[in-house]
This record gives sequence, structure tokens and C-alpha cells, in this order.
Amino acid sequence: MVAVEEVVHPMCKETKNEDGKKPYDVFIESHEELVKAGEKWTKDTASCYIAVPLLFRGGNNQTGTPISLDQNIFKMFLLADSVSIITSTTSVLVFISILTSRCHAIDFLKVLPMKFITGLALLLFSVCSMMVAFYAALNMILKQNYSGSRGIVLGPI
Repeated sequence: MVAVEEVVHPMCKETKNEDGKKPYDVFIESHEELVKAGEKWTKDTASCYIAVPLLFRGGNNQTGTPISLDQNIFKMFLLADSVSIITSTTSVLVFISILTSRCHAIDFLKVLPMKFITGLALLLFSVCSMMVAFYAALNMILKQNYSGSRGIVLGPI
């Protein structure tokens, strides 16, 4: 529609047809089914992406104090795990905002694509930081118990 608006004379945009409708109104009416299909696809896709960040989340000693509290690898684990939970929660909120929003034809131009890009970027960042947290946790476990096989396990990660 934006491409058509750029070519049409400005006066034609406000001209009404025989039924008293402006071109924008005719466009919305004729693409009503497309908007409904787009809204269904958008909400189905967003609901699938909500499940992924909610799947991820994990030691302490008997007193509740974290093991290896003073090690840098543990600090890396804490930071990565914190970033992961913040970005995954924010991603869920973005996808919930897509699910609860009313989809108008104009929303498919900028608003919904930006929400999807933001949600997917946050989800990707969450998964990457979760992998860093997993690496740090596995590194701490292997350092204490299996120092010889550490490189074999951590290398591919």
C-alpha cells in the first residue's frame, strides 16, 4: 500500500468512490481476510517462541553457599545465567505483547516486524548466554572431577 501511495497523486488519496469510501478504506476491506490470516500466523508463531525461553534454567553446598564463589569461572557463570534469564523473560514479554495486540493492517508494516525482530534477537541472546553459563558450569564440574578429559568435552562447546 505504501508503494501505491507514493505513485498516486495526493488529491486522489482523499477522493471518495461511488460508495463514499476512500482508497484506504477500500484497501482495508479488500484485504480483511489477509489481515486475519496474518494475525493468526503471527499469534501462532509468537506462541511457539514463548515456550523456548521458559525451558531454560540451575549448585550450592549443604549450607546454601555457592561452591567456587571466589573463582572467575563462577562469576562468568553468574553473569551469563543472569543475562540469560533477563533476556529470556524479556523475550517472553515481547511475544506475549504480540499475542495480545490487535493486528491492524498498518501494524504489519512496522510494528509487528519490529516486535518479532526484537523478540527473536532477545531469544538468540538468551540462548547464547545460556550456552556460556552451561560452559562455565561444566568447566567447574570437570575441573574438580575430570581434569584430564576437560579439553575433550569443552572443546566442541
